Amino acid sequence: MMNKLAIKGFSIVELLVAITISSLLLLGVTKIFIDTKASYSLREGLSRLQENGRFAMDLVQISFRQTGFKADGFQSDNAAFLVDAGNYGPANNIDFLTAGQVIAGLEGGGTNSDTLSFRFQQPSVAPFVVECNPNLAPVAGATLVNTIYIAADSTLHCIDSAGNDQQIIDGVQNLQILYGVDSDLDRIADMYIPANTVTANSDWPQVVSVRLALLLSSVDPAINAPDTAVYNLLGTNVGPFNDNLRRHVFTTSVAFRNQLP
Repeated sequence: MMNKLAIKGFSIVELLVAITISSLLLLGVTKIFIDTKASYSLREGLSRLQENGRFAMDLVQISFRQTGFKADGFQSDNAAFLVDAGNYGPANNIDFLTAGQVIAGLEGGGTNSDTLSFRFQQPSVAPFVVECNPNLAPVAGATLVNTIYIAADSTLHCIDSAGNDQQIIDGVQNLQILYGVDSDLDRIADMYIPANTVTANSDWPQVVSVRLALLLSSVDPAINAPDTAVYNLLGTNVGPFNDNLRRHVFTTSVAFRNQLP
C-alpha cells in the first residue's frame, strides 16, 4: 500500500510565500532597469545638450567673425555695404541703411529672443566665407546677408541671402545679444548695449563685437523633476519653465575681425 505522506506537494502557504518572493525579486529587477534607463536617458540628454550648445556656439562664432568681410577691390570702400532697404529685409524688417554698417539687430523685448542680421561679401576667387545655404551659387563680390533667429518651436534658424530659411539646430529656446559699441573710434568696444539702444543712438556702424547667450534645452524629458530654475541671459531672466527638460546657458563674446585694426 502506497504511503499517502510520500506524495505530499507544496502547501498553499508555501506557494504564496514563493509567489511573494518572486514578485519582490521581479519588482527589484524592474526598478533597477527603470533607474538604469532613466540614468542613461539623463546622461544622453545632457550629452546631446552639450553637443548642440558647442555646435551652436561654433556656428555663430564662425559667422560673426566673417561679418564685414570685403571682397578684393572693396577693402577701403565702405559704400560697398550700402544696401537699399527695399532689397534686404530678411526677417522682422531688419535693414542696412548706413554705409559701412555690417550688422543689424532687433530687440525681442522682455524675455523674447533677439534677432540678428550680418553681412559680408563673396570673395573673388573661392567661397571661403560660410553662408547659411551651402548650395547657394557663389557670385564674386556679391553682398550676402544672413539672419539668425529662434523660431516658435525652439529651433535655431538662419535665413540666407536668397531668403531661404534653414533650420540649424533644435532645442534652442532663447537668444539674447548685447552689442559692443566703439564710442571713441579705437576699434575696441567701450560698452555693451541692447539693439534698441544701438538703434536709438544710431550706433550700428560703431558696433565692433557682440556678446551672445543661448539657452538650450534637452529635446526629450529626462527625469521627473520640474525645472524651477531661473536662467540669466546677459541680464535677461528666463524661466521657470516647470517642465522635465534639462537646460543650460551658453555664452560667448565675438569680435568682428574685419572691423578691427
